[in-house]
Formats: sequence, C-alpha cells, structure tokens
Amino acid sequence: MKKLCIMIAALTLASALGAEEVLSSEPVLITPKRIETHKSTTPAAGRVGVQSRAAAPAGMPSDMEIKIDQNRVLLKIEFKKDSIKLSASARRALRKMGLKPGQSLRISGLGDSPGSMKGSNTRLANLRARVIASYLEEFVGELKVELQWNARPPQEFAGFGAIIEGRD
Repeated sequence: MKKLCIMIAALTLASALGAEEVLSSEPVLITPKRIETHKSTTPAAGRVGVQSRAAAPAGMPSDMEIKIDQNRVLLKIEFKKDSIKLSASARRALRKMGLKPGQSLRISGLGDSPGSMKGSNTRLANLRARVIASYLEEFVGELKVELQWNARPPQEFAGFGAIIEGRD
C-alpha cells in the first residue's frame, strides 16, 4: 500500500511539473515533423505539397511493381544494407542536382535485395524515400514530391536504395 501511495504521489508530482507518463516499456520511434506523410497544400500561400503512396493499394501484395521511367531518372542512390542513413557522397550528389524550389520529382524508395525480411524491407523502402525527400526539402526548399516505395527493387535497379526522377 505504501508503494502504491508513493507511486501515485510521484505521478501526480511529475504531471504537475509537465512531465509525460511512459505507458509502455516498448521502444517508440518518433518521426520528426519534417518527414510527414502528407502536407496540406495552400494555393493562396503558393506552397506545394508532398504526395505519398505505397506501391500496392490496400489489400494487395506489397511486392507490386512500382513505376520508374528510365528516361527521367536523375539520380540513383545507394544505401548500406538495412540502413536509411545518407552517405556523404549521396548528400553531395543530391546537392549537385541543381534543384530549384517548386520543382517536381518522384522519389522511389527501394528495399534491399531479396533475402531480408519482407515487412522490414517495405518499411525500409518507405523510410529511404522519406529521408531523401526530407533532405532535399531542407537543402532546396519546398518541392513537389511524389513518394513511392517497394520492398523489392526492380531488376534494373538492384543494388540501389532509391531512385529520383524528374517530373513535368
């Protein structure tokens, strides 16, 4: 009973001081606000939005093919296995693309080659596309970006973690 009273007093004091309760011992991934799934578009303010979609619609297998137009490919980016961290050479290549605010792009995140777990590969592909979009937004400014991702890279792009295409 004494432990319960102490715990209640500690929780009351912590909430009064503005602290948050931890309701789970499981690790929690908090994504920064700059990597949001959808940004609202405000035409009056001249701001552009980010469209985001998975390669497969709900209820369909996640290994569905994504669309990549080979003629529009601007850059192919490699990642280390099971990583979403942009290497120094990838950051340099992204900066050298010469993008301007408001430009339209499609970023395709790709999972690692077969052999990794399928569910984590889909998540990995999604995060890779978002990391690149976030980096470009920080470096260039607002862009019109369409994100797509797939756990399995298309045959012609095996070994790459992301593809950036120019759009009209």
